[in-house]
Amino acid sequence: MAARVLLGIALAVHLLYAALPLPLLATEGSDALVPAVAAVVPLLGLAWAASRYRYRPHRWSVVSLAVAAVQALGATAAIVVHLRPTEFHPALNLVVYLALWLPPTLFAWLAGRALLARPAEVLGTSPYQVNFPLRAVEKASANTDSVVVTDRAVEVWVQRAAGEPMLLAPGQKRGRVPWKTLPLNDITAATVRSAVPGEAPWAVLRNGPSQSVPSGEVAVVRFGTTDQVLPVEDPAKFAELIRVRTGRAPASRVAGPERELDAHVPEVLPAPEPVGPAVHPTRGPDDPLPTGPGLVARWLIAAPLALIGTAGLPLAVLLATGATAGFLAWTGVAVVVWLLNLRVPRVWGRVAFLPVPLALMWLATQQEWLLALPLVLCPVLGRLAGAVFTNWRGTDLGGSAVEVPFALRTGERLHVQRDRLVREADAKGVLPYALWLADVTLVQCGVRAAPEAGEWQSPGGYRTPVFDSPWLRIVAGRQQWLMATGELRLVAALVTARAATAAPAPPDHLDLAGWYRLRAWAVAKTDGGIVKLGLRKNGIGWRLGLAAVAGGFAFLLLPLAAALVPGAVCAVIALAALGDWARLRPRLREAEHHSLPPGSPNWGEVRPDHAPVFAYQPWA
Repeated sequence: MAARVLLGIALAVHLLYAALPLPLLATEGSDALVPAVAAVVPLLGLAWAASRYRYRPHRWSVVSLAVAAVQALGATAAIVVHLRPTEFHPALNLVVYLALWLPPTLFAWLAGRALLARPAEVLGTSPYQVNFPLRAVEKASANTDSVVVTDRAVEVWVQRAAGEPMLLAPGQKRGRVPWKTLPLNDITAATVRSAVPGEAPWAVLRNGPSQSVPSGEVAVVRFGTTDQVLPVEDPAKFAELIRVRTGRAPASRVAGPERELDAHVPEVLPAPEPVGPAVHPTRGPDDPLPTGPGLVARWLIAAPLALIGTAGLPLAVLLATGATAGFLAWTGVAVVVWLLNLRVPRVWGRVAFLPVPLALMWLATQQEWLLALPLVLCPVLGRLAGAVFTNWRGTDLGGSAVEVPFALRTGERLHVQRDRLVREADAKGVLPYALWLADVTLVQCGVRAAPEAGEWQSPGGYRTPVFDSPWLRIVAGRQQWLMATGELRLVAALVTARAATAAPAPPDHLDLAGWYRLRAWAVAKTDGGIVKLGLRKNGIGWRLGLAAVAGGFAFLLLPLAAALVPGAVCAVIALAALGDWARLRPRLREAEHHSLPPGSPNWGEVRPDHAPVFAYQPWA
């Protein structure tokens, strides 16, 4: 009853917003037409959504939020038209808009909560879909993983699985299909047990980290001979709901998992075969590698281009038009950012773009439109300067500390840095893998010649197809990488040269318990977002973008006495974003180097005269 009352109030508020502008049509004429359309037309979308999501109470608040966002615009505009010639301050209009936007959403959310709070015996005999949020060892704030019990199946929605390879029916879209669907007719048992320390992950993804089982009570659903662990909130209610909807009494208990006697922890499985066949080297290409122009020549070409694009052109344009101190100081910030990224030329184009938006704002206020044309060259010059190192490759780069990126044929990217190697996966939300160059013990070029494609597993479930192609093999400590690139001999030369002069790897005091905590934290920091809307949080880099935008507005507003308060707010946001990035980055960097826990055996066959995968042969 409470749910119906609350839902009726939400609907009444939507109808009230639609009715607000209608009386103005008679008095204000065409001025009230746009507010009336904005307030009334969304009711058509509400009617469509009501029929589509009638039995999905966990979606009611989202539907109301979307409809109210448009209706509140029309209602606010109607209020402004009605009060003319009195005008609100723009900030007050925003407050009115937010005040109109939130009430129907709040009542729709309360209605959904009231409905889902009913006992399982009542919900089980109703047609409503029941949503159970999934727990995690450490859960991201924007994580929406859940289990939905419909009248036909149990649907498991996992955000990270949105990029998983799957067969889609015609008309289906990736991200709108659950990771796993368990028909109710196939379920033979549903019960609750305590999580077992060290048990296998409950969700093993093809491209991404597996989902560990958090401590506490978990639900277990049995279909056929398979037990699916589901760490839902309120597992007892979940199991009872399954019992009611299937009409079958669940088993009195479901046994805990059997501990597998394997040296690798379950979170990093599956692992490659630990022993490979013995192989004999075959002759590889021996054409000379490009040497490059030399480091001095590279810097003489790149540094002027980068400085002209980052500071020269913006300063020339700003000084020619008499820009104020804030605009000039922001160009100095861009130079500082370039100096901080001196070893990362792949970002120089973005750094050179940093002063452009503020410079364009200044030119717009002065109506100097022609002077805006040279600013287009800023990111172009920055990109050209970076290309001197990233695209004009040669063995001379082995003696520098500049990062050299390589695109791999599997969609990944390899970054050869001063002291380490970083491999970025093609899938979103996968933490990069990293090796210390000082730990590298084997750099081997080879080729795989086999008609069928194979697979190479990386720790944590990310799989790479292994096809008929040249491959670069790198072993460092317990880890082993296989990478397909057309420049494997050049990459091998750079890695060998830099490994000879690399600084020793920092001491590692991480134990197994600490590794589990670090892994759960890193997974949470690269997780989140709303997959169905195409939004996804991937890592911590968005904080730098936020700092750049807020910092630019801070330099723009702080010199103005009338805008001191919003300028200070922007400055605080920029400093907070930078500080948060600086706080998180060292630990994420540590997690990149710990894809394997301490005490793990070697990742596959690491002997140089043995093949890590079938049909692999090293080059002599």
